This record gives sequence, C-alpha cells and structure tokens, in this order.
Amino acid sequence: MSHETSPALAQLGCAALFYYGMAALPYRRPLPLYAVSLGLIGLSLSGAPSLALLFGLGATALHFFDRPGDIDAAGVQRIRQEALLIGLTNAVALGLAILLGLLRWKIELPRPTWADWNGYAQLLIWFTWPAWPLALWTVWRWRHRLFNRRISRHVALPFWLALVCVCATLTTGSSDRTLLLALPPLATLAAFALPTLKRQVAAIIDWFTLLFFSGCAFIVWVIWIAIQTGFPAQPAANVARLAPGFEAQFSLPTLAIAIVATFVWGWLVKWRVGRHQAAIWKSLVLPAGGAALSWLLLMTLWMPLLNYAQSYNALVQRTVARIGTNACAESVGLGQGQVAAFAFYGQLRLVPMQSAPQCPWLLAEPRPDGSPPKTVDLNQWTLLANIRHPVDHAENVLVFKNR
Repeated sequence: MSHETSPALAQLGCAALFYYGMAALPYRRPLPLYAVSLGLIGLSLSGAPSLALLFGLGATALHFFDRPGDIDAAGVQRIRQEALLIGLTNAVALGLAILLGLLRWKIELPRPTWADWNGYAQLLIWFTWPAWPLALWTVWRWRHRLFNRRISRHVALPFWLALVCVCATLTTGSSDRTLLLALPPLATLAAFALPTLKRQVAAIIDWFTLLFFSGCAFIVWVIWIAIQTGFPAQPAANVARLAPGFEAQFSLPTLAIAIVATFVWGWLVKWRVGRHQAAIWKSLVLPAGGAALSWLLLMTLWMPLLNYAQSYNALVQRTVARIGTNACAESVGLGQGQVAAFAFYGQLRLVPMQSAPQCPWLLAEPRPDGSPPKTVDLNQWTLLANIRHPVDHAENVLVFKNR
C-alpha cells in the first residue's frame, strides 16, 4: 500500500483529521470544526461515504448529549449549535457522495467457512496487536463512563469509531485497508488503559517497551552498518540473499536525522527512569516514543532497502531490459499498481489486449501454476520470458512477443 497511490491512505488521513476535530472540539474553536468538516467530506469523497455517514451520526449524537460538569446554559446552547453544524456537514458529505455516485457500498458478508473466519480472526488479532487487549481492558475499566446517561467523550468517541471500522472490516472486500482506519481509535483506547494498570504491571510494560524498542533500534542500526560497510558479515550476507541486486545508498541528511532521533530516545529513557511528579501521561511516553523512533529509523536508514523490496521498480527494470523503454505493449491480468508502475518507471505505453494484436509485446499476469492466461492466443504470441521480482517471488510477469 505504501508504494501505491491508494485511497486508503487518504481515508486514513481524513479519519484522523475528523478524530482530532472531535477530540479537540470541547477545548478549542474554530479549528476543530474545520477539521471535522474536512475530515467527513474528505472521507466521503475518498471512497468511504458509508463510514463517513456512520462517523458523523455518532459524533453528532455524542456531541449533542455531551454535558461537562461546569457548563452553563450558554455552553449548552453552543454545544447544540456545534452538533447541528456537524450534522449538516454530514448531510453535505452524504449529498456529495450521492451526486457523484460514490454511495455504492458492496456488502460482502463472511462465508460460513473456517478459512474465512480464521482469516478475519488472524487479521483482527495481529493487525491491531498489541492495541486491542489494552483497548478491551479500557472498555471494561471505564465501562461506568461509557454505558450510562453521561457518556464520557474520551472513551465513547474512540469506541464508536473503532466499532464502526471493525464491523466494516467484516463486511467489505478490502479488510486490511478498512481496519487501518481503526488503528488511531484503538491506540487511544489502549492509552487510557495504561494509567489504570497496577504499578507492577505498568513497570513490566515500561521495561518491555524499553527493551523492545531499544532492540529494534539496535537491529536497524546494525543492519544499516552491514549494508554500508559489509561488517558484520552475517547481516550483510542475509541482505544480499534476501534482496539480490540491491545496491547500498548513502544519504547524509537521513543519517543525521536517524542519529538525532536515537539520541532523543536515549534522553527520553533517562527522563522516564528519573523521579518526576506523577502524571497520567507518563506511562505513554516510552510506547509512543519507541514507536516513533522505530518508524523514523525505518523511514530513513532502511527506506532504500524497503523501497527496493516492496516497489515494482526492480520488476519493471528487468522487464524493460527485455523489451526496451518507450515500447508499446498490450496487457492482460495486470493490476492497476502494476500498470502504473510500468508506465511510470518503464515509460511503456500499455493498452488492453485486443483480439488482433496492436503492439509487438504483451505483458500478462501468470496463473497460479505459472502458465499463461487462457485468454492469450499462443498462435499469435510467443512466450519470451517469465520476469520475476528479485525479492517478492509472487510478483512476476510473462513477456510475450508478437509472432
């Protein structure tokens, strides 16, 4: 997904923007209202109008009935006006989706088979790990703030968003991309579990977090050094075996960013183990900082390697070496990402396969057994090569030449 122009990333950004707006609305104005409006409309226009509708309905009801303890009559009136504005924005987003023909949610209910339900279970368990156990604990510990007349926003809002996303995951084809939208609210629920844990359990989580993320940073640095220098020899050999053909790239700015981030992590650990005034957010520092450190190191030190392993560039270059750049080629069975990659990286002009060949070359996605698609007429096309991705061997393309 990270190497494709995907609406899922836009949906994640819009959902996060909407989430921020709803969380900050009781404390700041008018920026959160703008965030809510842009988030709902953007989510609707990026291919998730049903999610936008459900998000908006829940947010409108939650904000309308939200009553802080020290609020006066003017504050109640302001809250109702804001809830009305959120509802109107939701209606505008729904109207735009209907006018543009986007409100076509194809519900795909899971089949009553072990394979389907086992796949969903594995996705829910591992894709959201370790947030979901802590999120469930939060719902249990804060249940008196959730299931009563005076619902608390800090629990009810992420609970509703996560519930909608999980239900949508079970009824849509792109389960992993839909579940991606549940990660911010699940992380919020998990964060509210940490202050409720016993001191011993919180200390164990702190030590585990410290050792885990420090170990991840150490591994990233060791493998990066091995890629650049060849030492240690074993990690360098493993990279050469898993990513054949990869050439090391050095960038001073990214190295500087990675070094600064590592030193900041060390300072953060030193601060956390020191004695400071108790605060509800202290237990969140190491998990949040460690996750940010690991992601930043991957996006700086390992980005060339990850890009080589995950993108279609290497596959395209191997294909172009056979047929040349700026060539005309017909295609059959290729996904949108593959077609875009061949057009961008290889400057190829791809057209759908015709009954009468229009181009000298044909690129086809092989069947699971590696054979050509049945739609390819072997009397017109000669199989020239089976080009494989150097890392992902499930990604390959058959190259045919017109007879």
